Amino acid sequence: MKKTTCYIYFLLLAGTILFPMCKKDNGNYNYIELPAFSIDTTGVGRVSVEQNATLALAPKITFKGDHGTLSFLWRIYLASGRGVIDTLSTADKLEETIANAPGSYFIELQVKEPKNGITALAVYNLTVQEQDAVPSGWLVFENKDGILDLSLVSSNTFISGSNVPELVYRDLLYTRNLENLSGTARQIQRKNSEIILLTTDDMLAVSASTFKINRHFNQFFFNASDAPFVKDAKSYINNGKAFVNGTDVYRGSGNFFNSKIISPDSKGYEAAPYLIAGSYNDFFYDQLNGRYILMSEGSIVGRPFTKKGDLSLFSPENTGRKMLLGGQGYPIVSDYYEELVLSSWGIFTDKVETDRRYLMILNEDNGALANVDVSSAANIRVADLFSVGNLNSFALYSDGQTIRKIQVDMVKGTTAIFGDAGFISPGQEVITAMEIYKPTNQFLFVATWNELTKEGKLYLVQMNEVSGDLTEIVKVWTGFGKIEAMGSKIN
Repeated sequence: MKKTTCYIYFLLLAGTILFPMCKKDNGNYNYIELPAFSIDTTGVGRVSVEQNATLALAPKITFKGDHGTLSFLWRIYLASGRGVIDTLSTADKLEETIANAPGSYFIELQVKEPKNGITALAVYNLTVQEQDAVPSGWLVFENKDGILDLSLVSSNTFISGSNVPELVYRDLLYTRNLENLSGTARQIQRKNSEIILLTTDDMLAVSASTFKINRHFNQFFFNASDAPFVKDAKSYINNGKAFVNGTDVYRGSGNFFNSKIISPDSKGYEAAPYLIAGSYNDFFYDQLNGRYILMSEGSIVGRPFTKKGDLSLFSPENTGRKMLLGGQGYPIVSDYYEELVLSSWGIFTDKVETDRRYLMILNEDNGALANVDVSSAANIRVADLFSVGNLNSFALYSDGQTIRKIQVDMVKGTTAIFGDAGFISPGQEVITAMEIYKPTNQFLFVATWNELTKEGKLYLVQMNEVSGDLTEIVKVWTGFGKIEAMGSKIN
């Protein structure tokens, strides 16, 4: 009887609870349609300003109501780490002096609508630069009658963001240091807060903001007295850990080099001037023995290339070939440390039958990826410039007059399509340098030199990031010396 009584009680209790839940809601409510309210930051990108200069921002606000009722709050704070949140202004448009130390910040705008209590929020990425800092742009390393110097072009045609100036900074090294460089320009590399410059006579580190020279060749070594003689420094690896001096490779850590890489065996090596950044390991091509050699973190002894990949394509330890041109690009893989690792592309010739040309691709994670006979590609035997895309399997090459492309079938790894990319140097101009603008892969910078007029030009060419087709010349800068190397400087 107790059991039955409890059961009936439970049913009554459940009914008591459930019944009100099913009851029809006869309440009266007023629904308010909130006005459209937003801050449009489309196309603004990263904002840059010099320390103690005025920053002006005019936000585009969408609001179906009385703009006079809106209140504004502009704030600034560090992009990372701990810091103070400072109020800049309560005006609708920002026009304030930024006194914060150089670094990365967020500018926050809060716009409040009091009637309905709603708030729109926008955050801008801000870079505060040193005073007299050089803005983001494209660097050209030019030769003027045997004297080397740097110039920078800045334009919103290839740099996104507001406050992008349309200008050319010329003779940056001399005007900022009263120092001349000689030799032939080889390479420009960005490493953290410095720009690394390689010439046949020297290697320099300059401030990426002020272009003041921080170090010369000897000062790249832990012990300057132990530094080798400069032997045509040709390639500086893009993670800053190695460079080629003649045919030797030097490696180190941080901002310094300490030792020459030792051959993994008694065969020795002669490094090609194209270093490849891997993840934990980096590697280079040994011209003497036709093989790739890995460089491991913390070791000065090179070792064999461990990831063989598809050996039917080629063996990384014995190719029998000599590298003529090199570059880095597609495919890009993510390593154990979630860093992006580029693949090595190279144009090779047989050591015996030197008339043939081959395109070979590999990376540290997968080994051999492609081996294509490109001997039938137009003027490939006289090509002296080579640039590889990051987003698809194509490379551009030039013979000084025309830019052509090679589109590789990465599935087969043995075939490719050859064709003109869409750029021919005008008149008496000769192409002296070309580089894909890697932040977007949508532009190609092309440098030309006219020996008759002694003038260098820089072309910004629109590029299809998938096919490599060059569709139109977007902008041309004139008045340079002979441009021998180029590189990106994005703050």
